[in-house]
This record gives sequence, C-alpha cells and structure tokens, in this order.
Amino acid sequence: MRINIRAFQFRKFRELTGRERVLLVQAAAWLVWIRLLLFILPFRHVRALVLHWSKPRRARVLAHRIAYVTNAAANRIPRTTCLPRALVAQMLLSRHSDRAELHIGVAKDSNGKLEAHAWVESGGQVVIGGIEVGRYTRLLSGATKPPLKLNNERTDRVSGPLFPIS
Repeated sequence: MRINIRAFQFRKFRELTGRERVLLVQAAAWLVWIRLLLFILPFRHVRALVLHWSKPRRARVLAHRIAYVTNAAANRIPRTTCLPRALVAQMLLSRHSDRAELHIGVAKDSNGKLEAHAWVESGGQVVIGGIEVGRYTRLLSGATKPPLKLNNERTDRVSGPLFPIS
C-alpha cells in the first residue's frame, strides 16, 4: 500500500509544469530555512529577512498555485505550522508580482485557551491559512507591495502552535 501512495505522489509531481516543480522545490527549501530561522532568531528579525527576500524577481505565477505548492511542501515537512507557511507564501507571492499581506491573530478556543494563527491575503482573499480567519483578532498585518486584483480559489487551514516556545 505504501508503494502505491508514493507512486501516486510521484505521478502528481510529474503532472506539474516545469515552473511549478521548481516552485515546489523552492517552497520546500524556504520552509526548512524559515523554520530554522524562527527557532534561532526573534520573529522581528525573521520578518525583516522575509521582507528583504520578497523583492519581485520572477515571472508571474497565480496565487492559488503558490498556495498549492507551499502546502504540498509543508505537508511533507514534519511539524510545519501556519507561521512558516504564511511567511513562505508571502515571500513567494511577492517575488512573483503579487501583493501579499501577512496577518497574525489570536482567538480563544471553546475551552478558553488562547490560540494564534498566521495567514496571507492577496487581493482581499485568503491565499493560505484558512477560511475561519474571521474569528481571530488581528495583532499584526503587513503588506509587501501595492495591491493587484486576483481571483484566488484555494484556501487551507493549518492548526497548531504559531512558533516554537523559547
């Protein structure tokens, strides 16, 4: 059964365009790198680095494709939470000529426990981070460039801690 799953995943990888394969590998590399940086540096430094690395450099890629490859890579990297996903999505969107706005918010769950979540919006729509973002009180919002109109289709929700406790 395990072989069939791997064959299916390889077939899905082969069905991606060459540009999407490169984007998937880039997303995986950035996820690992940003997770490491979040572990060793304060968030404000990681955020500054992400903004620096977010300068437009590449040909345009649709926002929902960036969300897809970011989530596909993150789903294969153990314990990848919403914060690295959102930071990578913001950076890749910005590098591919789309406005990307990172949001970090908090909410209380049904037991009264505080939980945090990070997501990215582009063109007024959530690109990565879920559809239940309305229940979070925003603590941080930050855009990387002027707005562009987009029609995004894909959203995903990731639960878990925002970043490692130091």
